[in-house]
Amino acid sequence: CVHCQPMCNITNGFSGAGAFSDGKLSLYNAEDDEIHVGGSVHKYIGVPETKKLIDYADDIYLKFGADKHLEGTEYKEEIAKINERAHKEGIRLINIPIRHLGTEKSHEVYGRLEKYIQDNGVEMMFQTSVTDLIIENGQIKGVKIKEAKYLEDETKPETEIYADKVVLGVGRKGANWLVDMANKHNIE
Repeated sequence: CVHCQPMCNITNGFSGAGAFSDGKLSLYNAEDDEIHVGGSVHKYIGVPETKKLIDYADDIYLKFGADKHLEGTEYKEEIAKINERAHKEGIRLINIPIRHLGTEKSHEVYGRLEKYIQDNGVEMMFQTSVTDLIIENGQIKGVKIKEAKYLEDETKPETEIYADKVVLGVGRKGANWLVDMANKHNIE
């Protein structure tokens, strides 16, 4: 960590740690009745729907140049032996296929994704924070933003951006902010 200011270049920006990541996408075993990694979305929408979303995301990676080879699909007998030994020691081995991009390939794939998004009319604003939501008649109509370096500067005004559709994709880092917004604007 080099303590980037005002925002961390490893956890923020397009693809987060894309330049510093070896790019692993955890998938699932078709025969499994549960999802072993990636959070708890399967508890809300069910395992079949979660698998569809994982397939959808994987297809996007493939479309933009990810290697078709999956890690963790070979050596079934050896993995079964390791799993048995792990179980005896009270360790749960989670064996799922992994789409491994590698650092260089991650950079290429995310670069293609970013270009595609921009070429399709999406403007991305980095080192910018959403400070509030614009709610009118119980519906979100836009957001208020401020350059990250001026977040604490009360003299710098916020900019309002209106849109027909607003998607809040805050990730783990923004989860608390989203809870604050939901409380502030009485969003269930």
